[in-house]
Amino acid sequence: MARTKQRLQFDFSTAAVQALKDLTEATGAPSMAETVRHALALYEILGPAVVRGAAIVVREPDGSEQRVILAR
Repeated sequence: MARTKQRLQFDFSTAAVQALKDLTEATGAPSMAETVRHALALYEILGPAVVRGAAIVVREPDGSEQRVILAR
């Protein structure tokens, strides 16, 4: 039977760990692993869009917009 999960281990800087903890708390994700899974899901959508030349824009409630730049 094939495994449906694979365990990985990463080394993060102290600042990156704190950012991950903060994001996990802010989003209400049940774990840091879940936060990483959500980030990967977003990147699967946004990454190819950026490669195609699409602009990623955040529109605030007041109507102001900010373009998001993703590293290639």
